[in-house]
Amino acid sequence: MPESIAVSVKNVSKQFDNVEVLRDINLTVEKGTVVSILGSSGRENPPCCAV
Repeated sequence: MPESIAVSVKNVSKQFDNVEVLRDINLTVEKGTVVSILGSSGRENPPCCAV
């Protein structure tokens, strides 16, 4: 992983019971970048925070 990349995830999927909440998610965050992940209103955390 290059030094400019702080976080990199590839092909992440998540299912709760029979509900697929993430499918093949890819994310690369470079150092010094601010990222916000939003979920639906009323949710404590978006599903990807529980992965």
